[in-house]
Parts: sequence; C-alpha cells; structure tokens
Amino acid sequence: MQTTNHLSASGHDLDTQDLRAALEPITRLHGLRRVLLTALFARKPRKRRQPEARELSAHIQRDIGLGPAHTPPPPVEFMR
Repeated sequence: MQTTNHLSASGHDLDTQDLRAALEPITRLHGLRRVLLTALFARKPRKRRQPEARELSAHIQRDIGLGPAHTPPPPVEFMR
C-alpha cells in the first residue's frame, strides 16, 4: 500500500513532494532563514503609515485646506 502526503490549503490539495520540489531551488538560492521569514510575514497585513501634513506637497496641503508649510518671501524683496 502506497501512502502519499497531501496538504490542504484554501480548498486545494497539495502533494508534499510537489511542494518540496518547488521550495528546494528557492531555499538553495535564498537560504532557509529568508524563505521561512518571507513565508511567515507574507500573509500578515502591513499597517500603512499615514503621512504627516508637513510631508505632503504644497498643492496637496492646499487641496485639503491646510496653509503653506512656510510663508514665502514677498516677491518684491526676492527680486532685489
């Protein structure tokens, strides 16, 4: 009697031999540690950091109702 190892992921049956055959070249190329860490964090959603108002460009700040980040010099004195 021959037994085969199967994994079930998301409703799909995976043969462990196929999985091992796919992972071996990747592991050889990148190393076991990097492959495991990538697999562990691949499904973890990343928190998106909302940019601070001072990091936004001037036209975006104007569009959302913020004043300019700094007051520009008067045009007459700038030309002298």
